[in-house]
This record gives sequence, C-alpha cells and structure tokens, in this order.
Amino acid sequence: MSPPQVESTAKKLRGNNFSIQEDVLLVFAFLNVNQDSRIWEYYHQWKTFTSERMVSSLTNRWLTIQLCTNKFCGCLAQIESKNESGKTNEDKLNATKELYRYSPKWLAIGNNQQPKKRGRSEASSPSNLESISLEDDYIPQVPIVNLERPPRVKSEKVRLKKQKSREGTTSYIEDILNVMMEERRKISEMKMACIEKGRLVDQEHEMAQIQLEDEKLEIARMKEDNEMEKLRMEKLKEEKELMMMDTTHSFIISSVLNEQHNVQNLTSIKGQESNTVNSNRAGA
Repeated sequence: MSPPQVESTAKKLRGNNFSIQEDVLLVFAFLNVNQDSRIWEYYHQWKTFTSERMVSSLTNRWLTIQLCTNKFCGCLAQIESKNESGKTNEDKLNATKELYRYSPKWLAIGNNQQPKKRGRSEASSPSNLESISLEDDYIPQVPIVNLERPPRVKSEKVRLKKQKSREGTTSYIEDILNVMMEERRKISEMKMACIEKGRLVDQEHEMAQIQLEDEKLEIARMKEDNEMEKLRMEKLKEEKELMMMDTTHSFIISSVLNEQHNVQNLTSIKGQESNTVNSNRAGA
C-alpha cells in the first residue's frame, strides 16, 4: 500500500474529529517509525476501524498530540518535583491530571488582557473575580478597561476556537496516556514473565549440567573400581601361581630327601647284613 498523492489545493471540507482509537494507533505509529509515508502505511495496516486519514491529517494530529503530551509531562515533572511523602504513583498521576486540566484556565485568568466581545467594556470587580468557577468547562474572560485597540471579531473567534480545541483534546490525551501506560504495564509484565521463564530454563539447564557431571563422575568411579578389581584379581592369580610353584618345589625336595633317606637306610641294612654274614662265617 502506498500513500495517496498530494492533496488538491482546492479547499475541502474538514474531516471528522479523531477518535481515541485513531489517536492511540497514531501514537504507536510515530513511536515505531519516523517517516510520514511509513507512518501512513503503518496506520492503515494495523487499524481495526474505519478511517481514511490522509498523510497531512495524521501529521497535524500527531503535532497536536505531541504538544499536549509534552505539556502533560511538564505537569507531571512539576508534581514529582514537590517530593510529597506518602503519595503513590496513582496519586501523583491524578494530581497531574488536575493540574493539566486547570492550567489553561489559570493562564486565562492571570494573563487575559482582552474582552470576550467587541463593544463597551465593563470594569472588573472583586465580585466578578470571585464568581469564576474552576469546575466549569467554560472560561469566563475578565474585561479590562482602557484597551488601546479592541480585537477583531475573526481573530477572537479563531483564538476561542483554538482554545476550545486544546481543552477538548485534554480528555483524549488522558485516555491515550492511560492506554499507553496500560500497554507499557502489559509489556513490562511480559518482559518479567520472559525473564522468569529464562531463569527457570537456566536453572533447568544448570541442573541438567550438574546431573550430567554427576553421571560422568559415577562412570569414572565405576571404571576406576573395575580397574582396581582387575588388578586385585591379577595379584591373586600371581600369588596363587607362586604358591603352586612353592608347593611343587617343596614336594620335589621332599621326594628327593625321602629317596636319599631310603637309599641310606637300604645301604645301612645291606651293611648290617654283610657284617652278620661275615660274623657267621668267622664263627664257623
């Protein structure tokens, strides 16, 4: 999809106001890309609603959102700089919303130097100032006497229209910020879940490594035991062979000795017999 061609210079009717869904999608488009044509493509690719916004319309709307967002961030910084103890983040956010909501009215009350309408001005009085209510959406103008030059009707209408437009976008910006904070919270929870899952995977991997090392050590120990048993059996075999050799040698020696003893006995007997015979012969 490619963005439409440059809009015609002929004057066209103003489109409908942006909805909260359009604003949220536009914010995410500008946060993800930074080129007008790509923003337009991103916007129309991911929209889940009916919208035929042009590139220039999206750009102008983003500038309005950015201006209001920067202003809201300034209000938040002002609240956080107070360092009030006991206040939660939700309390600070609510205080920021109140400050953001009423700051244009305070500025209008303090800095307004023009009457609401052209014509005869009326002198302000303390009762008029006290009757101003911050709860009203409409900001009453405080007339000042001795004006050098009354404003033009057209410029006054333009100013009021811009002011009303700025105030009208406040609720939209708050909704957008709430949606963005909710999305950020969900993303943070997803990141924490991924980190926790990664930790579990690491622990399982570490346990598997430890188990593998234990198995390797057990195999090495069994191998060593087998080697020791083999050496012991070989030693027993050698000792048995030595014992058999000693027994055989002793048997041979004993046999030789017995044979010699028998020979000696036989010789002695023969000698005695010979002596007896000789004696008998001599007596005869």
